[in-house]
Amino acid sequence: MKFKMRHSIARPYAEQGLIYFLCVNKKNEAYVAALCKRVGGEAYGPAIFEAVTSGDSLTRTAMEYHCSESTLFRYVKKFYEAYALKAANPAAKK
Repeated sequence: MKFKMRHSIARPYAEQGLIYFLCVNKKNEAYVAALCKRVGGEAYGPAIFEAVTSGDSLTRTAMEYHCSESTLFRYVKKFYEAYALKAANPAAKK
């Protein structure tokens, strides 16, 4: 499992790294799963969770969950933005 910065996500390297490592940490699993469900709903929530916690490629995850890679990436991007927003404003509603 290796962190790789995604240049199309408008977050600096350190912030993306922080979000990535918080996602792969099993202690945050419940929060990450809830945020994935909120961002992607019932249909894409499990695919987003797999994409942000497993370290596998988006291509493999998209194939496993029968969705397009571009759609999954858009949801992952929304997830990173939502996670960063929550980190910037801890008093925000969950």
